[in-house]
Amino acid sequence: MSAAPLATLSILTYIAAWNDYFWPLMVSYTDKSRVLTVGLGIFRSQTPQTGPDWAGLMAATLVAALPMLLLFAAFAKRIVNSIGFSGIK
Repeated sequence: MSAAPLATLSILTYIAAWNDYFWPLMVSYTDKSRVLTVGLGIFRSQTPQTGPDWAGLMAATLVAALPMLLLFAAFAKRIVNSIGFSGIK
């Protein structure tokens, strides 16, 4: 009975850790140690005076979001069953 809620909790914890921005920004000192979300923010801020490179930024954002989309697609049924099983209506 607890498999679906535990799977949902683990997926949501993984997503929260994947999307974390502030802590990796504070502890990364070099370009080699930055995580993907921090790299996206720096990529956006280091654009020329004409404006952001929207094509490059959207491609990088897709690469950053693709693991989360695949994870949700793989476990969508468990997530929905966990929410329905909780009794909140």
